[in-house]
Amino acid sequence: MQAASAAAPPARTWPGRLAAWGFGPAALSLWAAHELVVGAAAWVTLPPGPATALDGLPWLRWDAALYDQLARVGYAASPPASRAFLPGMPAYLWVTHWPLAALMGMQLAVLVLLMQVGRLAAAWGLRPQQAVLSQALVALTPAAAYYSSTYPETWLAIGLAGMLLAMRQGHPWRAAGWAVLAGAMDPLGLAMGVGAGTWAVLALARRDWPRFWAGITWGMGSVAGLAVVAGTLAVSVGHPLAFIGQQHAWHGRWLIPGVQVVQALAGHLSLTGGAALTMLPVSLLGAVGVVAAARRSEWHAAAAAIGVVLLLIPLAFYSNRLPLAMTALFVSVDLPLTVAAAGRLSRRLGVMTVTAYAAWSVTGAVLFAHGWFWG
Repeated sequence: MQAASAAAPPARTWPGRLAAWGFGPAALSLWAAHELVVGAAAWVTLPPGPATALDGLPWLRWDAALYDQLARVGYAASPPASRAFLPGMPAYLWVTHWPLAALMGMQLAVLVLLMQVGRLAAAWGLRPQQAVLSQALVALTPAAAYYSSTYPETWLAIGLAGMLLAMRQGHPWRAAGWAVLAGAMDPLGLAMGVGAGTWAVLALARRDWPRFWAGITWGMGSVAGLAVVAGTLAVSVGHPLAFIGQQHAWHGRWLIPGVQVVQALAGHLSLTGGAALTMLPVSLLGAVGVVAAARRSEWHAAAAAIGVVLLLIPLAFYSNRLPLAMTALFVSVDLPLTVAAAGRLSRRLGVMTVTAYAAWSVTGAVLFAHGWFWG
């Protein structure tokens, strides 16, 4: 949560340990606000949409059913389109076994994420108030409904925060472990390997061999994540990289980054499009922040590389013929940009941004809970 102060309790006491982990009033309060937004959405009166909730639970919709199917019967017995989904979330559903237990676990995962975001903001050098703003932007992101449902984005963001914090503390093997988690969850997790590559290249240019090998160790986590995905698909269907073709089939085509924004403004602007356009100014401000900070260290350069790549991918994303349909969801995972933007927003703009985020979050959560596609 907030940066440590001179009055902080000793780290060897339980209050000290909780403070070091990022558990504090800000994380807990924003987590409660997130849960209120998501939980209340199911009680809003709205005609049901075309989707049927899995096991009667309103937060198990859309892709959650495919993850559940993969957990129950595996890739071989599922439609080929299911190979677009990486094995991380099916494994989580298989371990939790009971749908309600999986949902409860996701709520706790959101709290863990908010704690990590606070620590990440402190590691970036933000003031306590700015750190809380970064947590608020994550807790009330327009894609908040997906964070509390059985979707991989929460674990993806936890993996990203974990690897950056581990590298900041000089623990490359721990960072590699977080990279495996992110890589097994979603292709975006594999794309985060650009951070390790950037770290290693910069260290090599400076002939700093200990830091070079630290970057290589971190990068091996992304390689191991790809190995987990490829191995699962190879054993299940005999095609280790089947997810690449199926991802392409799902999304139809890719555009030059930014074209979908022009298309959305020139034509029909969906609810998700509006949410994405609310997030994009903040994301672009964060992109400026991470690029400006990249000169400070390999760590900042690695965070900048991840932040920019995770922004460019959704800006070039075209899903189900709906411009910006998934951009808000993907941008919400981009923690380097979120933290950097929080450090640059004034107090008034920060309040306005969180208010706009919360409005879209409520709208998206209501639609999601009632089975309407959020797009």
